Parts: sequence; C-alpha cells; structure tokens
Amino acid sequence: YECKARTIELPSPAYKKGDLKATRWAYGDALAALGEVCDTMVSLDAEVKNSTGAEQFAEKFPDRFFQCFIAEQ
Repeated sequence: YECKARTIELPSPAYKKGDLKATRWAYGDALAALGEVCDTMVSLDAEVKNSTGAEQFAEKFPDRFFQCFIAEQ
C-alpha cells in the first residue's frame, strides 16, 4: 500500500488460514490496520459501523471517522 508516496508493509491478520471469520469483521480489521500505517486515511460510514466492523477504526481514529448517516426517502 502506498501512503504519502511511500510503500508500507501491512501486518498479517491475527487469524490463521482455516479460521472462520465473517467478511465484515475482516473488513473492520483491515480498515483499522490501514489506519495504523496511513495517517491520511479516513473512513466514511452510513450508520453501519457496528455491522461492518468499521467501529474499530472509529474507536482508534475518531478524528478521521465521519458518520454520514443514511439518506432514505
């Protein structure tokens, strides 16, 4: 991954091959890991952070997490 014109090595996930992990929680793990290594990254959410795992990013980086809410008719 490139951030601020530099290449960054991301850490491997904490789970191992064959472990069962919901895709949405793996997404949350990856989002938080990217936030750790790239300080220009932000996350936009539509009131689903507890369903997607994005709450991990929100807790670690509240100044870079933006709640956009859902715009239903």
